[in-house]
Amino acid sequence: MITAEGRRFRWLPFDGRRHAIDNAIEPNTHGITLCRREIPRVPARWSKVAGCWRTCWRCDNAWRDAEGIPHNPFVERSTSSQACVELAS
Repeated sequence: MITAEGRRFRWLPFDGRRHAIDNAIEPNTHGITLCRREIPRVPARWSKVAGCWRTCWRCDNAWRDAEGIPHNPFVERSTSSQACVELAS
């Protein structure tokens, strides 16, 4: 799993969306997303396709607030790209 150095959060595919979780949460442990969803067991790995799931807009807004990044008005309407389909092949 690749994480960006110095970042407080990382993205995790869970329940059909990409959610943000605290970077300190270890794989194979319990975690809570920024949108307050409980993850019983944070996976250590996931498929390439799962990494292309739609982003949870609540997590995205909370992450952007924490990082001082302007909100993305299109994130809730985003869809998987052709690149995701190609990764699955």
